[in-house]
Amino acid sequence: MRSIIIAAAGAAALFAASQAGAAATANNNAGLETRVVSFKGVDFNNPQSVDRFYTRLKNNAREVCSDRACVAQIVNQAVAGMQRPMLTARHETRSDVRFATGF
Repeated sequence: MRSIIIAAAGAAALFAASQAGAAATANNNAGLETRVVSFKGVDFNNPQSVDRFYTRLKNNAREVCSDRACVAQIVNQAVAGMQRPMLTARHETRSDVRFATGF
């Protein structure tokens, strides 16, 4: 499975990328609010596909975080960790996430 794990506990946030075994990683984060965000089938060369994935990523970050700074941290870490140029470009156009000024 191609997925990422996002997790938050209080002010702490983390991101883990996995080609396989995402559920095992989620289990290792006991006590953290976690979400598995699949990127199976996402075409990272297609702007619409990247937009849909980015929206899903942000929505899941909002579910595990209690504040904007946490959302920004998770999304920043996930985008950087995935190393997908079109996703990075999409993220860089979203000042609300980079600067945590809005949901």
